[in-house]
Amino acid sequence: MVVHLSLIRAVANQKNIEFVFFFDGTADISRYYDWNAVNTRINDNVSRIWNHIQRKGTPPPRAWFIHPPTLQQSLKGALRLYGFETYTSSVNHRNEMLEHLLTHPHSAFVTSDKFYIFNPKLPNSIKLLSASQFRLDCESTSIRCSRIDLAELSNQLQLSSAQKNAFLALSGNHILPRHEIMTIVEPEYLQKHQNWTASQMYIRGLLNFVKKHEDTSICNSIIAKIAEFWIHSDHKSKAEKFRSAFDFFSCANLQLKKSKKEALKTPSVHVKERSAEKIRQVSDIFQSKPEWSAKLRPANQNILKIAQELHTSGQLHPWIFPLLSNGEVFFTGALEDIVQRKYLVRSLEVTKPLRQILYGILFSISSSIQKEYRKKRKPDPILLREWHPNNRVPKLVRALPIQTWKTPDLKILWLSRRPADFNRRVRTLISTFLSDTPFFAELQPNLVIPLIVLRYLNQQPGSLLRVMDINVFLSVILSPNLRNVAFTSKLDPNLTQRGVALSSMFIRCCEHASFANDICGQPLPPEYTYPWNYFDGKLFQYKLALASRSDTSSLLNLCFEDHRIIPLLESLRAAILEGTPSTLISIPK
Repeated sequence: MVVHLSLIRAVANQKNIEFVFFFDGTADISRYYDWNAVNTRINDNVSRIWNHIQRKGTPPPRAWFIHPPTLQQSLKGALRLYGFETYTSSVNHRNEMLEHLLTHPHSAFVTSDKFYIFNPKLPNSIKLLSASQFRLDCESTSIRCSRIDLAELSNQLQLSSAQKNAFLALSGNHILPRHEIMTIVEPEYLQKHQNWTASQMYIRGLLNFVKKHEDTSICNSIIAKIAEFWIHSDHKSKAEKFRSAFDFFSCANLQLKKSKKEALKTPSVHVKERSAEKIRQVSDIFQSKPEWSAKLRPANQNILKIAQELHTSGQLHPWIFPLLSNGEVFFTGALEDIVQRKYLVRSLEVTKPLRQILYGILFSISSSIQKEYRKKRKPDPILLREWHPNNRVPKLVRALPIQTWKTPDLKILWLSRRPADFNRRVRTLISTFLSDTPFFAELQPNLVIPLIVLRYLNQQPGSLLRVMDINVFLSVILSPNLRNVAFTSKLDPNLTQRGVALSSMFIRCCEHASFANDICGQPLPPEYTYPWNYFDGKLFQYKLALASRSDTSSLLNLCFEDHRIIPLLESLRAAILEGTPSTLISIPK
């Protein structure tokens, strides 16, 4: 990924092009159905990946690619590292993206979202480029893309404004998925052609279907058609979704509803994106029940403002601002989440104690408990709402303090510039990972994240981390070939379920380390939290295979006979195992 970004940066400099990247950073209850649909697709691909690895032991097809949990945050950091400008939405992604296009001069916009294609608020001076066709050429000397000619597209479609809205509502979107409604297109409109895919055939048939309806009553006419077509099924649900989607695109084509500042004050801007009944249903189910409601203490307004600014500019972990403002966080699925229990427990279960401590630091719970005890009152618990990918209902997680010492307030962690407070930031970070020892406080910055992650995992019974695995991780971290693309590209190791699960577990914990670093006021520069500085999947799989064989399991073989690495590896391993149950396990030489 880093190599490709460096090539894009070189081409951009050569062609005098500036890129701006806008990420979706919204996280609230109205996104539940989108989040659930994404995780359903991820779980399906994860099942295919595990079956493929079990049968063949080779990398799965790219079509099943599951992005690692830390990808978005690492990608933002890498983009900033190479001088690209990044932004992140906070409440309503589409409206904030459109507002950004209206307030900043841009010559082109890369997207595949139909919301922008027919939106009259989009300036005519901005060229639309297809995201699916945006790529570097084979020689990495230019960027190739396909332009969407809106004028030609309108001439080809020959649709009125109302027909466009109906077409967009029926062609598949976040409100009404295409698979729920596609059978409404009558067979007479589905013209078969040997060069057309099923999707192309449906779009062409849908155009003919929409054109036959009158412009003035097209919405009611299609709803009547839905009621006629699904007479023995739940046609009301489909009709309601269609009307909601039709109204959504009608509103989008009339005006931009509210500015970003107004949207932050009025969370109801999402109502137009889904039917009122669905929003009410989500609210009734997840917000009215006390056992599913988050319990927060009001955040400091200055801290909340700083968090919003950093979140918008992409310089803050995407979980922090939603937690401070709404008290909830959405997790996406990963490879280790549905692995067999004989390999390891789900990573979100292993990292739950870590998150509880981090939530306590985020809401300054140590100071709150101290103040309440002085007043001889029992402090009210702070409960955060977590959405796990394999659960349909949220889990309430209680924020807890660090037991060994009183951590500083969030205001001190973020705003204080005293040298003593910098040391307290470092101690707070390593304490959350059960690594509050003098050795870890004096580590080189590039080694802190992987080592505190390994020490934390080594103390969690569910991780099933062995000393042999620690040797493999450390040999990868210290390898001089870690970022040598020419070397790692030649490796072709067989994949094992345990190796893939351990890799995914490690990366999930590294994402939590990046989360912790931002909460603690970034005692480590953000670039030291990016996983390419200490991990490579192919190199890890290759060395894990060496460690699994009796004839190549020595440290010398793991280090590719580099004698200089072995003493450092042994000292780091001793620091990781110090005072943990794994010290009772025999250490291979």
